[in-house]
Amino acid sequence: VTASQSLQWMRPESVFPEIGRILRPGGVFCAYQYFVTQTPLWEPEAEWERVLGRKRELRASLGLDENAPVWPVSRERLEQSGEFRRTRELVLHSIERGDGDRLVGLALSEGTLTTLLAAGASEEEVGLDRLRQAAKKMRQPVSWWIGYHVWIGLK
Repeated sequence: VTASQSLQWMRPESVFPEIGRILRPGGVFCAYQYFVTQTPLWEPEAEWERVLGRKRELRASLGLDENAPVWPVSRERLEQSGEFRRTRELVLHSIERGDGDRLVGLALSEGTLTTLLAAGASEEEVGLDRLRQAAKKMRQPVSWWIGYHVWIGLK
């Protein structure tokens, strides 16, 4: 069973028993989410970080965090569920290639940003205009390092 970028949105009191129900003895549960993106170009990356910060501020000011993640995912939460005989937390990274269009696309793929824009925030308020300008400097694909938290539970 896997949960990609999603476990924090699920209610632990109902999701863990369901995971336990469908996993066979010896089965593995894996949840993961990215937590950092790094590129070799500081200007687009700085604008990316600025967009993330503005997104948090604007969501809070508009009261959109009522639908914030239900809980922080952690190894302890997996252990507390009682569904796993062993748990582990890892930090991994991947190296991918991306250009400026992909960086802007990544920002626009985040549900917390799309719901903010749908609630009336402008791209300028969020800083997407500045991200687009900085992203133009990434004409050719460059290496990106994307860090992931990974949680594993063994039934």
